[in-house]
Amino acid sequence: MTEDFTDWTIAQFTEAFRSGAASPVEVAGWALAKARTLNERFGTVLTHIADEEALHLARASERRWRAGTARGALDGVPVTIKNLLGVDGWPLDFCSLTVDPATRADFNAPAVARLREAGMVFIGYTATPEFSWKLVTDSPKYGATRNPHDLERTAGGSSGGAAVCAAAGLAPVHLGSDAAGSIRLPAAFCGVFGMKPTFGTVAAYPAGPLTHIGPIARSVADAALVLDTIGQPDRRDWYNTPFKRTGAFSHCLGRPLTGLRIAYAPRFAGMQPLAEVKALVDLAVQKLADLGACVEEKEPLIVDPREIGRIFFTGGYIARFRAMAAATRARVDPALLSLVERAERHSAEDVRQAYDQRYRLGCQLADFFEDFDLLVTPTTICPAFKLGRNAPDGFADDLAEWSAYTYSFNLAQNPAATVPCGSTEGGLPVGLQIVGPKFSDAAVLAASAELERIGS
Repeated sequence: MTEDFTDWTIAQFTEAFRSGAASPVEVAGWALAKARTLNERFGTVLTHIADEEALHLARASERRWRAGTARGALDGVPVTIKNLLGVDGWPLDFCSLTVDPATRADFNAPAVARLREAGMVFIGYTATPEFSWKLVTDSPKYGATRNPHDLERTAGGSSGGAAVCAAAGLAPVHLGSDAAGSIRLPAAFCGVFGMKPTFGTVAAYPAGPLTHIGPIARSVADAALVLDTIGQPDRRDWYNTPFKRTGAFSHCLGRPLTGLRIAYAPRFAGMQPLAEVKALVDLAVQKLADLGACVEEKEPLIVDPREIGRIFFTGGYIARFRAMAAATRARVDPALLSLVERAERHSAEDVRQAYDQRYRLGCQLADFFEDFDLLVTPTTICPAFKLGRNAPDGFADDLAEWSAYTYSFNLAQNPAATVPCGSTEGGLPVGLQIVGPKFSDAAVLAASAELERIGS
């Protein structure tokens, strides 16, 4: 009988491969079968399951482990990739009916290349909304991805398939991207850890002015190990900070929080959480204080991020859609088309002002972090909401109106993570967001690991 590898950590896989107690081929076969089960249970979670390649990579890893030439702790460990990042030869359709189904990626994105070099076994592409445009995961091509804690609720987005895979224990870690909360929000809705590192730490290709590449995982330690690998230079990303960071993330875990200055902002940028969310976040913040941190309730005073966010979120879509034939454009999610049409009305002066205001926002947060080491907030204003909506009840179909807790820190480029901090009476997970000044990823991870260690 095949072992059940649900919830295994990277360290457990590494030890099992080293001792011969399990093999990468056995694990890959199990993960491929489980991937299909997830699609049956939760809607489309993976849009492509890479049977042939996964087994090929697993066999190569198994040979290395037997020969004593394994490439490191990640060799043979399964991983999934968001259907936004290039994996050479895979059907990169961005979950859109406008992309020819025969289209294949002809490159490996930088983070994908680093994971391939480390010997990880690629299980498949995870679902995202069309062109990753919103913070729930559904698309005209694949339908909705359901929350594993309540099948009538969203998994969040845009890395929703990755978050479901993490919650279901398909693999220790899943590669996502985050331009407005797309790692942190689905991770919070599904009850797992997710982190976007400081902008530019993990190279992206194609690169954008908001996108952070990072992991969704069941444990902070596993996320940190993967960040060690993907947080390396790549010349294809002009934004990338060209520094080698061997062990920079995993080695920071275990640091005590004694004396750490933490600001707590339950209200932020006009956002206020539901009472049941705030109650759980309050308890988690008290645990940080119990661990020795100096916690003060303090809200950063920043410019209104909403219009800045709207202009930056939508700008990248204009060129793509302008080039589409009318018949092709008619196959796009109508709400996305509406978003693009509004974006096309922005003037050059609107864009210039948005850049100025973004700079001001970044400076305001940098000034705030002169007095604090970390900032904690709720990750979201509410738990996962019902399927079929793009926003919680009471909010317009506009992510800028309800997700400032997350996207403000994309605009400002800060590292930010979400850590599970309990569940509502209805069994829906809630996340605590931990944010640091730019390049303080180690402090964010260390605080996340300590909160995880004592439990929610």
